[in-house]
Amino acid sequence: MTQQINLYLPEFRPRRDYISGLRVLQGAVVLLIVLAILTVFNVVHQRDLQSELQLAQERLAVQTGITEELQQNLARRSSDPALVQELSEREDQLAQSREMLDFLRGTNLGNTTGFSEFMKDLSRASFVGLWLTEFDLLQGGQRVRLQGVAQQSAMVPDFIGRLSSGRSPLRTRDFTRFKGNRINTSPLEEA
Repeated sequence: MTQQINLYLPEFRPRRDYISGLRVLQGAVVLLIVLAILTVFNVVHQRDLQSELQLAQERLAVQTGITEELQQNLARRSSDPALVQELSEREDQLAQSREMLDFLRGTNLGNTTGFSEFMKDLSRASFVGLWLTEFDLLQGGQRVRLQGVAQQSAMVPDFIGRLSSGRSPLRTRDFTRFKGNRINTSPLEEA
């Protein structure tokens, strides 16, 4: 049988004193150094802020002077009867121009953009075997009348379909009335 004996008792272990006079002195010195650095930083920062404040106050004084001068000029101009009369006349002109603009916007004057898009769409829709002989754009392009000649009757719906893919108001027109005449183009028979 074996028996263990512990001869390393707690009283034989080395003791460490975490708080000693030397350590307290070292901590106080470190703390004083940190406080000195922070104090120097705050003094420098405060000096910078004071110089910025002084610059801002100088700028404010300049801007205040400019504002006062502008207010004096405005007071002189507002008391000038010629300027007051001119301002009143221009305000009246502006009101009349706005009334005229509102009237023109509300009035249907027909085609105000011209007929160039109509012509472009008619030329884009044409093809060999179909000829426009006459066209009328009435009431500013609200009513359209087309007259022409086609070699085959099937070309007419193709022409109308091409018009519907254009850019002018012709694309929305519904060509419901159609009048056709057959022209005999066969050679004369010899008797």
